[in-house]
Amino acid sequence: MTQDGLRPARPVPPGRILRRELEERGWTQQDLADILGRPVQAVNQIIQGRKQITPETAIALSQALGTSPDFWTNLEAAYRLQIAAGQPPDEGIRRRGKLYGVAPVRDLVKRGWVEDTADELAFERNILRFLGLPNLDAPLPQVANFRCSAARTPDQRCLFAWTRRVEMLAGDQAPAPYDRERLAAAVPQILELAQRPEQIAEVPARLLGLGLRCVVVPRLDKTYADGAALHAGDAPIVALTLRLDRIDNFWITLMHELAHIVLGHDGSYIDETDGDECVRDDAREKKADRLASDWLVPRGPYRRFLAARGSRFPLAAIEEFAGAIGRHPGVVVGRLHHDGRLSFKYLRQTLVKVSPYLEPWVDRAMPSGTTPRTPGPCD
Repeated sequence: MTQDGLRPARPVPPGRILRRELEERGWTQQDLADILGRPVQAVNQIIQGRKQITPETAIALSQALGTSPDFWTNLEAAYRLQIAAGQPPDEGIRRRGKLYGVAPVRDLVKRGWVEDTADELAFERNILRFLGLPNLDAPLPQVANFRCSAARTPDQRCLFAWTRRVEMLAGDQAPAPYDRERLAAAVPQILELAQRPEQIAEVPARLLGLGLRCVVVPRLDKTYADGAALHAGDAPIVALTLRLDRIDNFWITLMHELAHIVLGHDGSYIDETDGDECVRDDAREKKADRLASDWLVPRGPYRRFLAARGSRFPLAAIEEFAGAIGRHPGVVVGRLHHDGRLSFKYLRQTLVKVSPYLEPWVDRAMPSGTTPRTPGPCD
């Protein structure tokens, strides 16, 4: 291509330029072959356009002719590119490029969310059906308000696909009728399950009994999400990823998403709840943070505990305080870590894993035989 953007009508092989250069110098192909120390057949093949100019040959020609290596490599690249550009376009490559641009295709297949097939058009339809998109040119919708660390940029394809999976599983659930005031009144009963790790297994059914849809879907790469409060259909959805498989993160994430719902926040929210580096400049996020923290570790008792302990927090004291407020010690340790009262390297043995108790719920609507349970007055 010339500087003004024009392209020759027909590709010009570098060999033609080389032949003219030899003619100007009065050299024969054998002369050049002798200079390069190459067989004359190799020089002839380059001139005929049957042999490409490699980087090594470009360097040799530049030394023999007093040109730059780039001159010959650029000629060769431009020639080959123009030859290739004249071939019929590969529609399959173009469509696959678009497909991978809207979805994490390999992840969807690996998790079994989309059926794989050798028929490319059928596979494309499967992906579009999963995403709820009419065609590959449709833009991905903004699914929710996403709060995460300012240092991280979530992959919107993965975030949208994860949300779609959440909505699909939640759509297969049959929760009790939803009432926001009833949910707010039941939060203390939900938190009674925060005393022992095994009680976490009861949480999803308890939420279904309160009119919420509840699913556990592990995150996709570069989504960074811990949980979400989504509004789709007749009942809010609480989704958990178990990104940080710890009892403290499970409970603060759950309470944060319930706080969004109880506070009546419009729209949907996806949250990374761990660490101070998360973006907290949204007034609704601050309110949800505050309410979730006060629910999980009541403010008054917590302040008195801090005042009494100063800077010393032995395990026995934490266990005593956790028992007094009806929480597992790991919940209190997580709060102390978050508030900078206790080094993150201390008492990590209390931060037990929760995934074993939620395994029957992971990436499925609900375990077979599950009955939504509504908290009663004796709970």
